[in-house]
Amino acid sequence: MNKIAKNLINNAIATAENTADVVFPPLEKVNFSAVKTPIYLRNDRYETYVPVPTETGQAIIRTDNNIPLGVMKKRYAIADNSELDNAVREGLEDSLPKEALQNIKLIEKTADNGSICRWGYSFDGLGRDIRQLTGSKTQLNFRVMIINSFGGQTAIRLQAGAEDLFCTNGCTSVELMATA
Repeated sequence: MNKIAKNLINNAIATAENTADVVFPPLEKVNFSAVKTPIYLRNDRYETYVPVPTETGQAIIRTDNNIPLGVMKKRYAIADNSELDNAVREGLEDSLPKEALQNIKLIEKTADNGSICRWGYSFDGLGRDIRQLTGSKTQLNFRVMIINSFGGQTAIRLQAGAEDLFCTNGCTSVELMATA
């Protein structure tokens, strides 16, 4: 076997070893879908229910437990958490170095029965010690957070920045934000 063929085989083996599948932790708290459903008002005179026009509003409910998350107008579009998450994961896999995509930590929080969902990923492979002007050290770690609401409380937000690991309250530094 000539030298060129050996190099090609060795490069192929090294590439295969370095492209191990990235494993993101599965979503738990925010892994649900929501749908619009009509709202009905009771007509006491005839003991019936009359639908509210969709232009006036529709209820947004979770499909896993039928809990209402909010009331929105006709033009409101539901952004599914899993679809947002898949797009973010795909972008992270395409843009971050493979060695940074090991030991990914999931952070998930919900409020108002899931009406507001906040989740994201912390990457230990992208942590760095930073020396402060005081001479003491702190460690910053790369983190990406997604915020989605189903009751109109906030727009979809994607935050990427450095998390100060010394500060346990979720402090972020040099935060970049894109709002969709």
